[in-house]
Amino acid sequence: MTNRSGAVSIACSFSLLALIFAFHSSAHPQSADLVLCDRIAADPSDPDKPADVKGTPIIARSDIAIAIKFCKIASAASRRVLYELGRAYAANRQLPEAMSAYRKAADKGSTSAMVELGVLLGTGSGTPKDQVEAV
Repeated sequence: MTNRSGAVSIACSFSLLALIFAFHSSAHPQSADLVLCDRIAADPSDPDKPADVKGTPIIARSDIAIAIKFCKIASAASRRVLYELGRAYAANRQLPEAMSAYRKAADKGSTSAMVELGVLLGTGSGTPKDQVEAV
């Protein structure tokens, strides 16, 4: 019985390695963190969003902590992910963190992040109201 379970364990290990290799050698490699971030925090109207990512208008309350975790890990990847991280922070009412992520994404050229940052600054949500900077 021990030999059989050992063989099954080895077979599972090889299968897992094959899956990892196939995942990393695909034509469009993406980290699992990026895929999860996109799946639960992407904005459907974000022009930076890939066509194959559906997005969600509102991040589900139950997904916020997961979105923050995986978007934070993947945030070095692109302005899109920084914007998604900002959305996750904003959904969790962590407005200073959301503003920081939006500002970094906006500095990299994310128009969606520019809009959200402008709204926060224009309304004074999480920051002193600043109409000039909002514009």
